[in-house]
Amino acid sequence: MLLQVVYVYLGFPFTHATNGKKVACDRCVHHKTNCTYWSPQDLIVQKKLKSIGKSVTSIDANSEVQNCLQAKSFYHQYNLQARYWALDSGEPAPDEEMLTEQKS
Repeated sequence: MLLQVVYVYLGFPFTHATNGKKVACDRCVHHKTNCTYWSPQDLIVQKKLKSIGKSVTSIDANSEVQNCLQAKSFYHQYNLQARYWALDSGEPAPDEEMLTEQKS
């Protein structure tokens, strides 16, 4: 029953036994030719795999952006910590050292 529903859903008139990975459609059986249609199950699986591939690509792009933002956050946290260390020790902050060297 489910197989017939799949056949109707795809619009192919398949009512004959399978031939390897492919199914013999009514038209090919009538004309006694080799059927070139893929199995409806294979078509559905291929379509689902494509949609999964697109989702994975989207996830990869999102994770790349998230990783970049996380790296920038770590960079700024380190710079902020370096400034606190400089204040505690009484030394100029790293940026201030660079500015005084450029002015000299």
